[in-house]
Amino acid sequence: MHQTAKKAAGQFHLITRLKADIYEKELPKLGKKAGTAARALDIFFRTPQTTIANLAKNLETSAGTANALLTDLVNLGIMAEETGMKKNRIFTFKPFLEIFGAYNSQLKEPAPNVK
Repeated sequence: MHQTAKKAAGQFHLITRLKADIYEKELPKLGKKAGTAARALDIFFRTPQTTIANLAKNLETSAGTANALLTDLVNLGIMAEETGMKKNRIFTFKPFLEIFGAYNSQLKEPAPNVK
């Protein structure tokens, strides 16, 4: 049990550092989109997988805005597009899942919509 608690504490520290690094170093690169990106990241820390439609619904914005934001986050290395398709794409918060050793680039099903 002691090892489990130690592992959990280490993961918590890594998540805290990841969050700080993204908010302090990466989001400012997005300029005026940084506020919306911060709201999206709050969602991704709870549900680390999404689609454009799910993100648009959760952010109460258009699919176009969600798509542009996800493209920016992919370019920053924060999100990874998993399907390689043009439609019905699934995006994963890769650095977050890597902390748990749970990243699998073969994910096929999006996580449920979270509000």
